Order: sequence, then C-alpha cells, then structure tokens
Amino acid sequence: IQGVITSRVDRLPPGPRLVLKVASVIGRRFSLPLVQNIFPIVENQPAVPEYLELLMRVDIIDQHTLPETYVFKHVITQEVSYQLLPYSQRRQLHRALAEWLEQTYVLDLTPHYPLLAHHWGRTLGEQVDHTLAATTIGYMEKAGEVSLREGAYDEALDHFERALALVARMRSAEGDGESLPSYLSEARRAGWLLRMAEAYFGNGDSLRCRALCHEALALLGEPFPHERPRMMSRLTKL
Repeated sequence: IQGVITSRVDRLPPGPRLVLKVASVIGRRFSLPLVQNIFPIVENQPAVPEYLELLMRVDIIDQHTLPETYVFKHVITQEVSYQLLPYSQRRQLHRALAEWLEQTYVLDLTPHYPLLAHHWGRTLGEQVDHTLAATTIGYMEKAGEVSLREGAYDEALDHFERALALVARMRSAEGDGESLPSYLSEARRAGWLLRMAEAYFGNGDSLRCRALCHEALALLGEPFPHERPRMMSRLTKL
C-alpha cells in the first residue's frame, strides 16, 4: 500500500506534491491559511488554494466541515507524504509551524502547549542544541502543568516523562565534568517528579506516588522523612 501511495504522490505536479508534504507536517486535518503561511516557496504561496483543489479532484484530500479546512482521506497518505520529506526540510517546516503558532496565538498559548512541544521537539530532532531543547522542555513542562490542573493525569505523566527523557539525552550528550545549562538542573527534574507523583496520586496509585517522592528527594540529596509533616515541608520547596 505504501508503495502505491508513494507512486501516486510522485506523479503529482511539483506544487501540489509539495503542498501535500507540508500538510503532512501539520496533521491529518489542516487549514488553508496555515499551509499557505508555511509553504516554503514564497512566490508560489498564492497558488496554494489551486494546489489544494487539484488534490481534492484526485481524491487525496477532502473538504472538512470547518471553513478553509481540509483532511487527508486516509491517514496512511499523510504518513507516507511525511516520510517523503527530506529530514532537513521536515525540521524547517516544524520550526515554521511552531513559530506560526507562537505568533498567531501570542495572547494565549495555553491550549497550544502540547503542539508547541511537539513541533519544537521535531525541530530539535537528534541535535544537541540547548536553545531548542530548552524551548521544547519549557513547553512540555507547561503542557504537563495544564494537564495536571485539569485532572488529565495520564496526559500530564506523558508530558513530564517526555521532558525527563529529553533532559536525560541532553545531559548524556554533555558528558561528565561539563558545566550543565540551568534548564538541566536537578531541582527542575525533582519538581517534575513531584508533579508526576501528584498525577499518580490522582490516578489512585499511592505506591508509585510515594516512590516518586523518594526519587525527587534523592535527586536533591535529601533523606526521605518518615514523619509526614517533615516530608511535605521538604517537597513543597521543590
């Protein structure tokens, strides 16, 4: 199936083929203004509506119920189109999309924290770039905090686990004996472990909650107090 779809995409004219790839970075559902804004060939941006019309005629995408919004008819078409993008171009498009979100929703980015974490993370890729990593981790942290406040405990855990994994990768890349950037601090990681403990408690898993409290204190070189008031006093400092 993937081979058939790849062949079909390759037979498209250059403009519609590139639009399809740009849309694949956004997701299964995408809007005309967004595709047009991040389309990498600036002089061809006015032609994007025509390219989308052609893709509809050949039955690759469909009109969504929302205005100026389209959807891939099959998710595998989106996946194949994304895989056809060169790695460097993927990163460029993810960055353009993240920057568009920041500029468009500057007055309230809160609902977009997960998307921003995703697209900045894809911009980072496997690089060791502390500026991009700090930006990505910042959005992961904010997305986790919002999910925790809203009682979406599994989502909160996922965001904080991703942040911890990225921090571990960046710390490993620095090697021993290096001066680590502040965003990789033990105190910050301990804070995330505490938030995760709250999420596990919310899910009714008191054993995992307690284990993470132990882990958070250990990161700071603190013993785990047996008396609850002393434990809460230390943890609330994180």
